[in-house]
Amino acid sequence: MDDGFRVSPDVLRQSAGRVRQAAEAVAGLADQAAAACSLVAGTYSGWQLGTELDVLAGSWKRQLAQRGSAVAGDGARLDSSADTYAVVEGDNAYIARAAYPSAGEFRW
Repeated sequence: MDDGFRVSPDVLRQSAGRVRQAAEAVAGLADQAAAACSLVAGTYSGWQLGTELDVLAGSWKRQLAQRGSAVAGDGARLDSSADTYAVVEGDNAYIARAAYPSAGEFRW
């Protein structure tokens, strides 16, 4: 019978690191996409297409920056969850040892 689930703060922190890397990659893509659009827009200076490409570059940069920020926030929340879980489990072990001193080491 399964009594629940196990959480490893270290695994949560590793996941948070990967999420932060993804956020950084999104930010890099935003810069690359905006730079590419601006480069092409410059070749169409004075044309409607140039103006539209400048608008597109700005839009992509804003949207990708927002998505990157959201993903970075997820990484921070994973770190916070790992920290909270570790503290709570430490408290639980302390309480269990105090309540049952002859039971030995408690591991969750």
